[in-house]
Amino acid sequence: MRLEKNFIDEINHDDVALEANLKCECGSQIFTIVHTGKEKKSLFGGISLVKKDDQIRIKALCQTCGKEFVLYDSTVDGNKPKEAPIAEYVKLVIKDKDAFKINMKYNFMKENFKTDRFEGIAIDVQDDASKKERRIYEEL
Repeated sequence: MRLEKNFIDEINHDDVALEANLKCECGSQIFTIVHTGKEKKSLFGGISLVKKDDQIRIKALCQTCGKEFVLYDSTVDGNKPKEAPIAEYVKLVIKDKDAFKINMKYNFMKENFKTDRFEGIAIDVQDDASKKERRIYEEL
């Protein structure tokens, strides 16, 4: 798993599910998120990301040092990656906030535990002001 060395507070659920927070090598846990998908607004003011032109790439950029982390890339990740053209990245802003802590959740077949061949992924973010965790992406 490409992000494993940057996981903290890791929770292993019987080698079939994994949950962890993202932390940069510089020590920061605050990131800006950019993506190639479309933003879909929910009834209650939340935003979720959906695929655009059958693909999505989601990156986190450390707000302290600028290091880039690929959170999800539908062209290479998961059990059934699908090739698609590269699209332009857009910054995620939720209620005027663009700095987030990131929590990653994965589901695996036991034989693929801690690989990039996961069955499902969920990306949750939390801004410092609201302290409320929001799901921005889920792929099952």
